Amino acid sequence: MSSERARAITATGKRERDSGALHAALKCYREAEALYRLEGTSERLAHTIRHIADMDREAGNIATSEQAYRESLALYRELPDVRGLDLANALNGFATLLAQKGDAAEAVLLTCEARELYSAEGVVPGVEECTERLARLSDE
Repeated sequence: MSSERARAITATGKRERDSGALHAALKCYREAEALYRLEGTSERLAHTIRHIADMDREAGNIATSEQAYRESLALYRELPDVRGLDLANALNGFATLLAQKGDAAEAVLLTCEARELYSAEGVVPGVEECTERLARLSDE
């Protein structure tokens, strides 16, 4: 029951985010996160936390975003059947944050891993984005 409620809240949060209401979207996603935590570690929890990290990054909440990315990645890596695209998106978002805050070394490592996953999944825009970031980071 809480899983169904969490999915509905997440859908509301997505609509809020799509309309530009970032604060309202974060509130929804954090509520869904709490419900998914009640169920234990799952792909939905990792996915929800990754979206929270993305939104916190967009809002300029660097420390909160970094903490959420680290947790999301840890959860994804614990999953036996993690989808490569989900892991790549989390790695890519976190690498973006790290590059913004000047942590080039870790950003390069995560970007390389994300690029490999995007390549394996056939996601050309993801490969291109990662390649562009690596070029920028090597120029710095």
